[in-house]
Amino acid sequence: MVARLLYGNQWLVPVPDIDRTAYFLVFGANPAVSNGSLMTAPGLPRRIKALLARGGKMVLFDPRRTEIARLGGEHHYIRPGTDAALILGLVRVILDEGLASPAAYVDGLGEVRRALEPFTPERVEAATGVVPDTVRRVAREFAAAPAAARYVPGVLPKPPGTRHNWEIFRELARRYGVRRGALRAALMLRLRPDRIVDLGLRTGPYRLTLDRLRRLPQGADLGELRPGLPRRLQTPRRRVRTAPPVPLAAAADAATELLRPPDPGTLLLSGRRHLRANNSWMHNSRRLVKGRPRHHLLMYPGDMAARDLGDGDLVTVRSAAGELTVEASANAVTDPAHLDQISGTAVLNGVPVTVERHR
Repeated sequence: MVARLLYGNQWLVPVPDIDRTAYFLVFGANPAVSNGSLMTAPGLPRRIKALLARGGKMVLFDPRRTEIARLGGEHHYIRPGTDAALILGLVRVILDEGLASPAAYVDGLGEVRRALEPFTPERVEAATGVVPDTVRRVAREFAAAPAAARYVPGVLPKPPGTRHNWEIFRELARRYGVRRGALRAALMLRLRPDRIVDLGLRTGPYRLTLDRLRRLPQGADLGELRPGLPRRLQTPRRRVRTAPPVPLAAAADAATELLRPPDPGTLLLSGRRHLRANNSWMHNSRRLVKGRPRHHLLMYPGDMAARDLGDGDLVTVRSAAGELTVEASANAVTDPAHLDQISGTAVLNGVPVTVERHR
């Protein structure tokens, strides 16, 4: 949604150029396990080591010391679910100190700065646990840094009498109705996903085809990433609108919640990636999930000591939605009523919970 508001199309998602960046700033991500997700850059550990070897820097904010943190760089612990407050605080420092160097096609930074008035480094510390000096230093370093296609067919067959996901979405679009005169949208609803992908490949900058990619099961090396802005912007006059009204108003409305210090006795629960789970996509593969259980609860030692807990103790995790013992899936205690107010997406990290010894 934000990509559509800023760039004019929901698929224009910025991709970090890890091979040429000088400053890699990471918030709560573990690309050493996730393979970079949208970055689609395999061999992330090798690429990060190359970044550090050429004199670059990696700074990570994460509640736990993940696989990527062990590769080197700088790791700062942060309270789960408070990344947004930290990011807004970093942006405020950059704008306050005149460190931003926006491109000529970027509009609205003055409105953004006014919306970020509450997010001082001191108030950010109360919510995140990251000290003001670190917030200011990282913002300055980031601003000063000189530079900061594969097709996979379906793996599982569709059960008889059911629909593919794309068939469900297509039928939903038809029932909601296409705008009068939207010929392109009407034509797209008649095409299968493989035909849409093929058309996109043929009209893209590399002039590929789906058949060609199928003959290259190892993938096609398209070379280094190429800058695409402002040429690819689909906004009026090809401008980046940094202050769209909806998220800007939401940031102002959410300031109190984002900057609220943690309640005594309450912890924040977050999920984590695991190499063998691959975002839970591989949970039905016995070869990958066999072995010792990996769904244990990771806690900060000080929080464990405050609750008289030791390694291996069975605990009860309780939220507004229910409770479970540590062997159960953490997702069972996420609150379905806890939603992002703009997109309606469920909040799966930073869920308030209490933890106590299981009785």
